[in-house]
Amino acid sequence: MSVEVEKELGIGQYVTRDGQQAEVFAVVDGMLYGRVNHQLSNGSPCWFGMAWYLSGTARSHSGNDIGCEVQPRVKAKYWLNIYMGGPGLLRKTWEESLIEASRNDTDNVLCRVEIKVDAKVGEGLR
Repeated sequence: MSVEVEKELGIGQYVTRDGQQAEVFAVVDGMLYGRVNHQLSNGSPCWFGMAWYLSGTARSHSGNDIGCEVQPRVKAKYWLNIYMGGPGLLRKTWEESLIEASRNDTDNVLCRVEIKVDAKVGEGLR
C-alpha cells in the first residue's frame, strides 16, 4: 500500500518546470503569490506576477509549476575545425582551435565552426 503525501510550498525561491527563476512572496488564503522571470531574447529579465496552489501548481500555465524536479540546462559555446579528413576536437575558445590548426601539419583547415549548446541535462542520451 502506497501513501502519497501532498507537499505544501511556502515563501522562497524556486525554479519552474520550464527552468525559469520564480519567487514566492506571500501565502494568502491557501494560495502562493509571487513572480516568474521570463527572460527576453536579449537576456533582460522580464518579471510576471503569478499565483500558485500550495502544491506549486500554476493556475495559468503548467510550465510555470514550481517545486517539481527540474532538469538543469547546459549552455556552452565551442569551436570546431573542419579538415578534409573530418572534424577536429571541440575547443572552448576560438584561439584554442587556432592553436590546434597550427599544430596539424598534415591537413589544412577548411573552416572553423562555432557550436552552441543549449540543452537539458541528459537530453539525447536515450
